[in-house]
Amino acid sequence: MYLIHIVLLMLLFLGGIQESVFGAKSFDLMEMTLEELMEVEVTSASKKAQNFSRVPAAVYVITADEIRRSGATTLPELLRMVPGVEVARITSSSWAVSIRGFNGRFADKLLVLIDGRSVYTPAFSGVYWEDQDLLLEDIERIEVIRGPGGTLWGANAVNGIINIITKKAKDTAGMFSTVTYGTIERPVIGTRVGGKIGENLYFRIYTKYFSRRSFETQDGEDAQDDWQMWRGGFRVDSEPSVKNFFTLQGDIYTGEVGETMEMEGADFSKNDDHFGGNILFRWQHKFSEKSDFIFQFYYDHTHHKENYERINVQQGLQNLLYDPTLLTQLYQGNLDIHQVVSSLPKNQDSLVGNIDTYDFDFQHHFHLGRSQEIVYGFGARIIKDSFDSLDENYMVDPDERTVSILSAFLQDEIFLFPDKFSLILGCKIEHNDYTGMEYQPSVRAIFTPNEDHTLWAAISRAVRLPSRYERDVEVTKGFTVDRQNPTNIYLYKIMGGGKNFESEDLLAFELGYRGKFGDRLFVDTTLFCHLYDNLVVYQNEGVFNTETINNFYFYYISMTPVNGMEGKSYGLETALKVKPTNWWNIRLSYTLLCLDMDLKEGYYDVDSRSWVEGSSPKHQAMIWSSWDFSHHLYFDAQLFYVGKLSYELQRDYFEIPDYFNLNLRLAWRIGKNLELALVGQNLLEENHLEYISEIQQTKPTKIPRSVYLKMEVKF
Repeated sequence: MYLIHIVLLMLLFLGGIQESVFGAKSFDLMEMTLEELMEVEVTSASKKAQNFSRVPAAVYVITADEIRRSGATTLPELLRMVPGVEVARITSSSWAVSIRGFNGRFADKLLVLIDGRSVYTPAFSGVYWEDQDLLLEDIERIEVIRGPGGTLWGANAVNGIINIITKKAKDTAGMFSTVTYGTIERPVIGTRVGGKIGENLYFRIYTKYFSRRSFETQDGEDAQDDWQMWRGGFRVDSEPSVKNFFTLQGDIYTGEVGETMEMEGADFSKNDDHFGGNILFRWQHKFSEKSDFIFQFYYDHTHHKENYERINVQQGLQNLLYDPTLLTQLYQGNLDIHQVVSSLPKNQDSLVGNIDTYDFDFQHHFHLGRSQEIVYGFGARIIKDSFDSLDENYMVDPDERTVSILSAFLQDEIFLFPDKFSLILGCKIEHNDYTGMEYQPSVRAIFTPNEDHTLWAAISRAVRLPSRYERDVEVTKGFTVDRQNPTNIYLYKIMGGGKNFESEDLLAFELGYRGKFGDRLFVDTTLFCHLYDNLVVYQNEGVFNTETINNFYFYYISMTPVNGMEGKSYGLETALKVKPTNWWNIRLSYTLLCLDMDLKEGYYDVDSRSWVEGSSPKHQAMIWSSWDFSHHLYFDAQLFYVGKLSYELQRDYFEIPDYFNLNLRLAWRIGKNLELALVGQNLLEENHLEYISEIQQTKPTKIPRSVYLKMEVKF
């Protein structure tokens, strides 16, 4: 704790002495003024271009300059700066990322988009963050909407939306290369080429490769979670006239992701082969300054082959009980069956999954007279998947499924007092093959007494659809032996939900304010209350099958996902931007989150309730100080605080203490074409835990201190 205070005092001292050393001259090369910040264009909140100051939602925009100066090398790490967003690294390649609670490796209430293409997988209703990567220098901005967005974006945009928007091709002309090498990054290499290939026709092509070393588990062993990935892509933009803009872009990636897992006390390795690609076409047509439409189509393919070295628990137990010698020892109580199972030979097996997504989307935006602005649209998404099951431990039935989602939405902004007060009414109607028709309405109001201050409020509803995992997967979670009668063995299996399994739903109330005070201070704060219903818990449905082997009795216990929990969350999110001088910027944020879950009458599941309440920190804070010492020298210091986590899973209690993270970045720009940066991350501790995966099979892994050197070259 004393070290934290010393670091803060040093940062403040450096900021205070800089004016006497360098004078009051502005070296603000890339940072926006507060006026420019209020005028940043945001499209994700209302599916139309709006100034940041006019958005009736809790929104944070990560700019290209913040991406560059953050020192982050992955998309999840970039999101740590956003209030209300929870980011916890689980292993070298996996993260838990969510907004306003319910954090986990398979967080299912957050919709993530890249250029409007959803990367939310229907397999488990979450995001494979290890697959989501870009050349970070190609990102124009990241729009983070905290709170529900189902009225415009549909199901699964429950607690928030992250939309990653890349630069236009004409903004990335020339050649660019970057190399990063350090204690974890070994190495990261990216190259991009762009230019003009015709009248109003621009292109870019990029490729990126990285290799990241493995971490250590909590007991000091090699976690075997090293991570290598290659990807490449292109974008072509055509603007044949001022009324039409066409985009064609695509990506392809392949790589390997490692992990150490444990089951019944035995460690086993898991190495996944990842492959995927996508292609997107977008046509934007402008009828006039007050009317335009967008048509978009994309196709996305993901292929995961999970290669396991593991024990087939069910088969292993059954084979074990045919061994007369072991049976005698078990009967006499001289043998621990868990130890025997953990010593069984490990089998090589694999689970192969393929998901193909076809998505069509159309939206039209226009003004109706002087008092109304309307956005409406419709879309269709077809998802085809296939899975090759492992063994009795993991089965998908049926192994192939096609799901279609049809939707339409309408949003009307009514200018009751032009430029002062507006009322926004909207609703999305969506039909899916799991739960049928879903409705997601919202009412928003925004009051702007002048160009410097905005007050907004919202009431909205959003839903999360069931996932393939929750509907069709049968997984063996482990077994227990009856202490009173060791011949009774209980095998626990998670079974897919039944026909009555419903969507989770949210009713949200939000109140926000953002304002600019002079040229030096910007404030953005939000209060919210979320009311949840039909949340999923895993209900013990009792014995569904029995089996007898040599007088040992197997009882198969069904753990079925049901809509058995309700609850609420409430909190505060605040972001401040301070400019003490033109060459010094300070960003601060604070998040307060309170969760209170209750099981519905007739349901019982301690684990789910405890995990939801304890898997997200109650308090989070950040201070980020940036200095432009000259036209060529830049320094950034980020200090993060994350509150403790404590929750129960499968009768085991986990507690992760609160922690501080300090990241430093020193960059030297040499001329116009070369920049060198030295970055240190997690500098306050040699390593620390940030999260324990909720599936409880990934071994707890420590996140280490890291240092790297980065070079960027432009031509």
